[in-house]
Amino acid sequence: MESKAITGFLAAAVPLADGPEAAAAILAAVSILDGTTFRTADTAALAAWAAERFDKLMPAASSGETHCSVAEPLLTCVELSLATTGATPLRPDLLARLDALSETQTSGMWLWSLAYGIFAADRFKALALVSRLPRRPLWRGFALLRLHQLTGDTCWAIKANRVVARAPHTRLPEVDTALLMAELMAPERAILPPFLLPSELSFSRRRAIVA
Repeated sequence: MESKAITGFLAAAVPLADGPEAAAAILAAVSILDGTTFRTADTAALAAWAAERFDKLMPAASSGETHCSVAEPLLTCVELSLATTGATPLRPDLLARLDALSETQTSGMWLWSLAYGIFAADRFKALALVSRLPRRPLWRGFALLRLHQLTGDTCWAIKANRVVARAPHTRLPEVDTALLMAELMAPERAILPPFLLPSELSFSRRRAIVA
């Protein structure tokens, strides 16, 4: 069943045009690769597709071609995420690109927490801690849980619990509430679902958008 699911995923992902949807599909592939570490499914084809598609996205974005609308924060997030699986090596210019993003203030907590996980540099952790949190409750709850994992401080998990304290309501409907409450059962293992791409990783090339 796992192999069949991976085959189905690739069938849907391969035809995607180069752009933000392909980038989001790579992030979804990363979550699959992480989840199959101790399973029997062969993920070699999935890892190969993710690495090849990322290589295609990078030149298209850097060349300024008009058909590619992938924002630099999203591309950098994809590269860092892929690196955690070993599917691709880090590019030599990655640190320079991260430095450039830190100066523009167009990136957020998700990117910097990933960077800290790869490089263990305190400056990335500091950037994650001072990043503006999403306003939308579901994304805010997951961001708070990520900060809990980043620091080990239970205050972030407490704040995440406060997000659902008055739910469900119009900004946090019943399904979203259930999803967040399930992750709050084990905040140290909470994972942002791949279909909830952080809105700070803007699809626009002009600026990042905070939800």
